[in-house]
Amino acid sequence: MAAADRASLCEANVEDRTIESTTGPEPLITSKSADLVRAELGRRWRTAALTAGLMLAGAAVSIVPALLAGALIDHALPTHDLGLVAALAGGMAGAALLQLALASAEVYTRTMIGEGVSRRLRECAFDCVTSAQFAELERIPTEQLVFRVTRSCGRIGEWYVAGSLLPAASHALVLTAAGIAMLLVAWPLGLLALVAIPATALGGASLGPLSTRLDRAWGRHLERGQEFLQEVFAGMRVVRVFDAASRERQLWRRWLHDHWRSKATTVVLHDLVIAHTGLTAQALVTAAVFGFGAALVAENHLTVGGLIATVALVPRAYASVQRLLTLQGNRARVRAEHERMDALFGLKRERVGGRTPTISVHDAGAGVAFDDVTFRHEREGAGVFNVSFTVQPGEFVGIVGESGSGKSTLLDLLVGLYVPLAGAVRIDGIDTEQINLEWLRQRIGYVPQEPRLWDTTIAENIRYPSECVDPAALDQSVRDAQLDDFVARLPEGLTTEVGELGGRISAGERQRIAVARALLRRPRLLMLDEATASLDTVTARALRDALSASRLGRTLIVVAHRVETVMGADRIVVMGHGRVLEEGSPAELLQAGGRLAALRDSQVSEAGSSGTPAR
Repeated sequence: MAAADRASLCEANVEDRTIESTTGPEPLITSKSADLVRAELGRRWRTAALTAGLMLAGAAVSIVPALLAGALIDHALPTHDLGLVAALAGGMAGAALLQLALASAEVYTRTMIGEGVSRRLRECAFDCVTSAQFAELERIPTEQLVFRVTRSCGRIGEWYVAGSLLPAASHALVLTAAGIAMLLVAWPLGLLALVAIPATALGGASLGPLSTRLDRAWGRHLERGQEFLQEVFAGMRVVRVFDAASRERQLWRRWLHDHWRSKATTVVLHDLVIAHTGLTAQALVTAAVFGFGAALVAENHLTVGGLIATVALVPRAYASVQRLLTLQGNRARVRAEHERMDALFGLKRERVGGRTPTISVHDAGAGVAFDDVTFRHEREGAGVFNVSFTVQPGEFVGIVGESGSGKSTLLDLLVGLYVPLAGAVRIDGIDTEQINLEWLRQRIGYVPQEPRLWDTTIAENIRYPSECVDPAALDQSVRDAQLDDFVARLPEGLTTEVGELGGRISAGERQRIAVARALLRRPRLLMLDEATASLDTVTARALRDALSASRLGRTLIVVAHRVETVMGADRIVVMGHGRVLEEGSPAELLQAGGRLAALRDSQVSEAGSSGTPAR
């Protein structure tokens, strides 16, 4: 969450809720997510047809009790026919039980369809995130991605089939059946009961645009809250150390206050205005039907049973109207979810396909070339500019420079996480834009600056993403990464759980596990980004020696902040402000007295003044 967002956690949402009422009908929902839903509904047409049949049957059965009640009053009671009374009462009870069974079956089939739609949306959303360009993903906070893949997808699925479309059809059928029955029993009363329905529906529907804007702001508000919680909980160590708990509590209370206000506004619109419009109309119409119907009974134009049957049908008809108005509010909610999902589906995808070069069994490693490469990050001044240098097959090249000089960006360009704005990155003489990315990444070992570990065992983390690995190869990668002594001290060895994000082990141990993971792939190109930064001097030196010994058939590129880390390299590239400042062997560059020499001298002086040896 950006600093400005944290500082204005409450105020930002107040602005979001500044609503201007608009008029006019809302357009139909047409989007990528809606297309996916319609396609999934098409695949499940048999279940949808069964659901429609259950709806029709349920609508027909729903009016039976009212009609039987009218017959009981008009025919059974005047004649004191107890057998007919029992039959009609039994019919009313049977109709109620049958309606319960039909409703249960309908809910089950609707739920099956709804979960199928949600699953399809989540599957496509996850595929979209995992195949989107890395630069696109960097623009969206992780918390928002999680919110959209989980909650937004679920809400859309529920609305389309479990919470709106199919229930709307069911309520419309019940309303139609009740209306026809009222007209057949007593058409004057039926007309009176039905005349208020259009006005009620139009009144509720006119609030749709306002509801959409409220729900859009509500969704943004929830995303901000989720981002805040995940940041605070993940950074609890920093919160405690800097005694910032009171500040975070204050921010959270401000969000809760804003949550209360926003929720109250949304509830008033959805429940009191939209939903209760139907209840108010029902009460008024029932009173009018009773009054007019009583007059008709007094003049012998209508039987008492006909009046009772009509009055019993009015609540059923207006309950359907009320539910339809509530579903109109849900439609406004789901429109905001569609907007969030369409932003996700609109992310640019990584390219697919490309060449898969043939590799000789005697291959010495990958050859790498940066040819006048330029790439800019979104933040001003960050990136690399007109970078050109080559790495020969089997060569060990170190890249050094101050923080923010573009060292890590070069590695990201090599593995295809970013696409150059100009120039070309070549591996074995082939532009990486022409190479199949899956093929490329399977042949590269990459240890990032901040290793990512999964909440599982050490062995599973090293094997990732493979499930079946030769145990001998696994043990060798553990030794090469200088991890064997650490594993030997653990009671459960390689089956030890590392915890969430590797929180149960030290930073140095996390880095060594990441190195072992990279070495297990037997890569032609091994790239280490500050891989020894969290290691002690002895372990860092042992790891460098092990990497040097295992260089056969492998090209090694090491990014380091400290010069001593790459003094054993064949060549060193010195970066500064995104550009190559100098390049050559360590001895040549130190003798020249240029940037590398100055950088090393400053680090040696800094280490000496602090009393710690330079790594």
